[in-house]
Amino acid sequence: MKGIHQGVPYRPQITVPAMTVNFPMHDMTIPPGWTTLVHPQGSRYFVNAERRTFTQMNICDEEIYSDIKRFMDYLLRSLHDESEDLELDMAQVDLVIEPKVSTDADKVVCCYYFANHRDRCLFWLDEYSTEDILSECNGVENLSHIRLAIQAQYWKHCDYFPCLCPITQNLVDEVKHMLIYAECDHLTSRHSTAPFDVIEIRDYISIIDKIKVHPPADQSMQRCQAAIVIGRIMYAFSRNHFINSHGENCVRLAFEQTVHPYTPSLLIVVIAPFLFLDPVALVRELHTIFVDNTPSSERWNAFNLNLNGQLQDSTLLATVLLNANVGFLAINSVDAGGRSPAQVASYMSLVSSLGSMILGLLLVSHNRTMGQGTVLQTEVFLSGLGEKERRLERLAIIYSLPKTLLMWGMIFFFAAFSVHWWSPGNQTSRAVVGSVIMVALITISYGIIRAKCGGDRWWRPPVLLLARIGVELSTYLADAGKQVMEFMGMRKAHIVQDSLDTEGIVPALPSILARHSQTITEGNIPVPITSHLTTPPDFQPEISGPDDHERHATLSIPPTRSFQPATSVDSPPQPHDINPALPSSYSHTSPGVLSGVGSLQQIREIQSQPRSTAEVRDEPHATLSGAPGFLCTEEREGVTYTANVVEEPEGLEHPLYSPS
Repeated sequence: MKGIHQGVPYRPQITVPAMTVNFPMHDMTIPPGWTTLVHPQGSRYFVNAERRTFTQMNICDEEIYSDIKRFMDYLLRSLHDESEDLELDMAQVDLVIEPKVSTDADKVVCCYYFANHRDRCLFWLDEYSTEDILSECNGVENLSHIRLAIQAQYWKHCDYFPCLCPITQNLVDEVKHMLIYAECDHLTSRHSTAPFDVIEIRDYISIIDKIKVHPPADQSMQRCQAAIVIGRIMYAFSRNHFINSHGENCVRLAFEQTVHPYTPSLLIVVIAPFLFLDPVALVRELHTIFVDNTPSSERWNAFNLNLNGQLQDSTLLATVLLNANVGFLAINSVDAGGRSPAQVASYMSLVSSLGSMILGLLLVSHNRTMGQGTVLQTEVFLSGLGEKERRLERLAIIYSLPKTLLMWGMIFFFAAFSVHWWSPGNQTSRAVVGSVIMVALITISYGIIRAKCGGDRWWRPPVLLLARIGVELSTYLADAGKQVMEFMGMRKAHIVQDSLDTEGIVPALPSILARHSQTITEGNIPVPITSHLTTPPDFQPEISGPDDHERHATLSIPPTRSFQPATSVDSPPQPHDINPALPSSYSHTSPGVLSGVGSLQQIREIQSQPRSTAEVRDEPHATLSGAPGFLCTEEREGVTYTANVVEEPEGLEHPLYSPS
């Protein structure tokens, strides 16, 4: 098929006529008086040199040309009428015109402006709203301040339509001197508000030195590159003067100085303490780049380069922390089965380090893809972060997440290590290491607050509130720890007491021991009394019943050492006193001694009688020794029973339980 050859679309061949030695600049029919020119950047525009009128519309279209001619005649005639009272040189006034079809009504409207080369400004025949050209700076009210914005637009006109812009030696020297001052300002001040950086300024100076100025008669409309170079450099200086309010009362003398102070939102006030105040430092730095929402491309590029280095460092440290958690979980004492608090904390640290690595890689990749972004790219990127006033806060939170996750990962790893170390530690090691930890935490907290917040004051209320909560929480945890330790100590003591009970050791009440001493003393029987015994408050002695008579008669008690009491008191037996038998574990008498006490039947008869009216003092946990705590006194009979301190008995070979 003709038109397709091996999948390639057919293209008609256009032949060049023979002996064609001169090719036209265009194939269009240009109206008389007009010339078409091509901008060095590539765009085409049309100029009427006689009437100094410019347009980018296609005047080869008859309908468009008729509209342009009609509006041009009207505007120039109106300007001539209005300029009779003004000292306006019409030979240095350009008209830029662009007719458009209105969207509200089916009619043609004319967009235009006049450029005055002598005064370096734009002007209009009607009132003009400067909302578009003043959008970069808020609070502009004076005409002297608006003049700077209008002058910047004039240099933009010289960039777009350079063919009739006059280039003089004075203008070249002015641009060169401004560049030299800007370079010196950057070298002598760290807070310079001059545009460009030192390297860019030196490159611009070398370009300006190569410009050659020709007389006005020799200047050609085709050789307009010098006007474009000067127009772009002067536009940057004029825009910088407008943004920094040169000549106004609110002039900005340092690049971080702001006319509209930053007020943090509730979002960053609440989130910043949990992110270790890193967004606070970032948003403060971003506001020095986007001063009053006006971006600086050179500072943004420097910030981007520094941020990439920080993200790479965070990713590397997160990798090291990930390996540390894997090694910690591999310890046998940690991975002992189940899920201990140390394991849970290590798992949380591992997840945090993974999150830091992923976010760091994504942000580094995004910054490298965007490269050394221009101001326009930066504004497009920020436009997706919500409302204009809070974009920088959201950007600061995003950029702080990798470092924040790394910090939380370190905290969780430290918690896992501390839990694993605290459990088997003794009081001395806990006190020493705990003190070092407290000092380190206080130092780190102070460093974070001073380094991240600087001279800001708004962060103090939330940070102080969190500090107060932390102190109260630490106090509560300390009290809870003490209660747990006391509970564990009581539980250990209870376990020891239960083990003693299972061995047949049953403590007796001091009152029972005293009455038993009285009964034995009546029969002149030596009574050994054991010291350092305690009696729990809820102990109830057992009373033998009638059925136990025969069994008690056959009991045998192993012989032990007996001691004579230091003092013995002979007292007649009281008819209502109880004469209980000591438990076998506390009785250190020989089998023969038991006969002097009386039969168990007699003891049972005595026990069945009501108790004496004398009050017997029973103090639990009292020590059976010569201490004042163990003193049993019966005031009515005038007899005092005292247990004296004796030696500890030797261990019994066959302790038997003797019911009381």
